[in-house]
Amino acid sequence: MERLPGLKILGKIKVLEIENKKPKEKLRSQEQILSAVNEGMLHSVPLVNERAASFEDAPNPILDEEGRINMNVYFDVYGKKVVDFDKNNAYQQKRGFYQTYTREVQEKYGTTDENQIIETIKKKERMRDGNISEEALFLLMNKIGGDRYLAVRSCEHDDFIEGTDLLLIDTVTGKTICAFDETVEGVNSRLDRKIQRAKDKLLKGRGMQVKYGMSFLQSNDKKSRMKLGKIKNIPPLFLSVNKKTLEELLQNMDFRIDSDIGESEEKIVSEIISSIDSQISDLETASQGNVSYDSVKSFMDHLKLNLEYVSEIKKAG
Repeated sequence: MERLPGLKILGKIKVLEIENKKPKEKLRSQEQILSAVNEGMLHSVPLVNERAASFEDAPNPILDEEGRINMNVYFDVYGKKVVDFDKNNAYQQKRGFYQTYTREVQEKYGTTDENQIIETIKKKERMRDGNISEEALFLLMNKIGGDRYLAVRSCEHDDFIEGTDLLLIDTVTGKTICAFDETVEGVNSRLDRKIQRAKDKLLKGRGMQVKYGMSFLQSNDKKSRMKLGKIKNIPPLFLSVNKKTLEELLQNMDFRIDSDIGESEEKIVSEIISSIDSQISDLETASQGNVSYDSVKSFMDHLKLNLEYVSEIKKAG
């Protein structure tokens, strides 16, 4: 079971006041957080790839070093020309977003090399809540998902074009349970507007979709095999986390997915469960039966049981 500087004294200070002060906890700096996340990704992505590779017909690696679906393994599905076109399309989206082709941006970064500018901006912006949370939540969902569930980050094409951040896959039923949009509350998350857009889409009988997805099928010998391709009508959901809780998670989490589940993980998972439970009712009603949330409910039951088990283990310990 996974489980879940010095002191400069100015003036006179009474000895009793010093004795009564509790020592401050040493916090991770931004550099230390990034280092911990990097180490977690370096350790954990190969474990996710290893799990995925245990299924028949599964390419290896299915995920790149960032935990994103590797578009290059879809050459046999769509052909290299189509995949290269989609990769370039995603790149053009990034160019437009960062405006790397403009003189102002190029002068700011002292280069006309747009790839270099993009990488510099990505590194600079990585500690923003919305960016670091996506990596942390990818690791967290794989940590608490157990052997049955896989969390994978969408490839850049589906991220930019389809608006999906994280996919949750049930390796037993073969279904893509949901497409998550990570949202940090307290940093202009616009959660209500995002949910309303999702409801509007569901009212039209459509869920989310990805071009670069995966599913699992049972073969004649009862072995599960992986099938690559487009997935339609995926239930949309929002991994809404409180900014304070996220900061606590980044300070305390062991980002290796095979490590014990700590208190910070338990806390944020409880928040996620509460948030998703409240979302399901509204979104399922809006779908009018066209998009099923049954698998999402099963996953929520799994998370609740997992947390209960972890809590009982800690009490017994």
